[in-house]
Amino acid sequence: MGKNNDYQALSKEFFSKVQGDPKLQELLQNYAQERIQHHPETFHSHAFGEGNYSSEQIKEAHKNVTIDDHHFESMVDHFVQALNVHGYSDEDKKKALEMLKGYKDMVLSEQL
Repeated sequence: MGKNNDYQALSKEFFSKVQGDPKLQELLQNYAQERIQHHPETFHSHAFGEGNYSSEQIKEAHKNVTIDDHHFESMVDHFVQALNVHGYSDEDKKKALEMLKGYKDMVLSEQL
């Protein structure tokens, strides 16, 4: 894994990127920060095969979230960029990207 497995630093980097993305501002304004604070840790655990949430739990968690394809892609891309800043290998970043994109249909399924 990366040179720096500090979730707090990774989370700070991730949220800095997300909050600086004007296309995600509307999404962020509609949800309490406490509700999304766990995302970096959840992304990390699922990206590296340690996730504890089932497909049904992921669908349920996103059921009432107005998220579209762009939001999903942006969040994943910002997470991978944060991994890059913290020294994760290209192999780890590729694995994370592939794993997280595998959740796309689950996250967006309730939006159809």
